Amino acid sequence: MNKTLRTIIIVSVIALMIVGLWYLEKEVTKEKDNVEKYEKALDAEKDDNERLRNRVKKLTQRTAELQVENDLLVRKNKTLGDSLIALNGRVRVLNKRLQKQSEKLITQDAALQKLRNESSGLVNKVADLRQKKDADKSLIQQLDKKRANLDKKIGQLFLEKDSLERKTLEGTAELATLNKQFNEKERTLQIVENLKIAFDEVEARKKNNKKARRLRSWNYTLINIQMNTPDMSMIQGEEFVVKIIDKDNGSVLATREASGSNDEKGEKFIFNGNPVPPIRYSNYQKKMGKNYMVQIFFFKNGKEYPLVFGGMDIDI
Repeated sequence: MNKTLRTIIIVSVIALMIVGLWYLEKEVTKEKDNVEKYEKALDAEKDDNERLRNRVKKLTQRTAELQVENDLLVRKNKTLGDSLIALNGRVRVLNKRLQKQSEKLITQDAALQKLRNESSGLVNKVADLRQKKDADKSLIQQLDKKRANLDKKIGQLFLEKDSLERKTLEGTAELATLNKQFNEKERTLQIVENLKIAFDEVEARKKNNKKARRLRSWNYTLINIQMNTPDMSMIQGEEFVVKIIDKDNGSVLATREASGSNDEKGEKFIFNGNPVPPIRYSNYQKKMGKNYMVQIFFFKNGKEYPLVFGGMDIDI
């Protein structure tokens, strides 16, 4: 190999090293930014967790004020709040893991840079020795072997870093999914907590449409309501369920069809603006208790959530 060719090879290697160092510096800066991002996210999650715990406490207290003997109403709303706390906890754990992974990536980047610098130094040293007439071939071979070992370590560390980067990307995708679930539950909780039902009319009626004054003559219930919340767009097009609850027995009066074969636990409706169309709740079955109330539920993804401000006693 002539001198000119060796010089070209050395210059090419040094140029590749410079490009590699530039890329490495760029990656280190990116990972530092990620660490700062995850640290801020962790601080925000701490505040969210405390806020959610306070809301669950208030929600449980407010639900108890409904004075319904059916504990299911309390449990359902508390479960919703608790699930938010649990989800928030998972987000927090994931943020911690991503932060540690980003910090490890920074450490690996620094180690790679150090190894590459050492390898570059050996390349330069060997190149200088080869240019000497009385070069120690044995020393050159030792340096080449040492450089080869360094390059092997660089390759191994690069693969480890690449694997960690993939895991970080997967964790980031999982974090996005958890945040989406959190936002959906948070929206549900906002509706449950803040939606107020104005009961314009709740009247037990006889079959002849006159007001029922005795349980045995109570054939159906006429319910006229309006719904109000700070952000009305949150409930537009959403589905709700009206139920009549036997407070003495903690059970729901099923809505009765004429045939009796399609009885359901409540009347569903979709909110498209106020006032809500009149709801005729057929309940002509034998009444077991003496005290009854109407309760409105938010219906989402197959689950029912009792509105905190969605209950009213029936005068009968």
